[in-house]
Amino acid sequence: MSGKDPRVVAEIGRIIAKELGVGEGQVAAAIQLIDEGASVPFIARYRKERTGGLDDTQLRTLAERFEYLVYPERPPRSRAALHHRARQDDAGAGKADPRRDDESRA
Repeated sequence: MSGKDPRVVAEIGRIIAKELGVGEGQVAAAIQLIDEGASVPFIARYRKERTGGLDDTQLRTLAERFEYLVYPERPPRSRAALHHRARQDDAGAGKADPRRDDESRA
């Protein structure tokens, strides 16, 4: 699991459970699902029975904290940074093709 010592992962799970005010079993189940590649929306919709009903917000926070605590050397991926990049991509998609510059023909 996560390429880390299971005892370390279990301790991180306890920390996250305490921070979120939920059960350690709920966090352990969510970590396992995330580690297996399941997305937060998938877990929130289809694996509620395994996570004890953790909602989308709790799962997203859990996933972010888990990644931060397990991989502290990785730069954080903030929602603001992702939103900014998406806006840049959208803005770039709206640029005119320089080969079709109607103004240069006039």
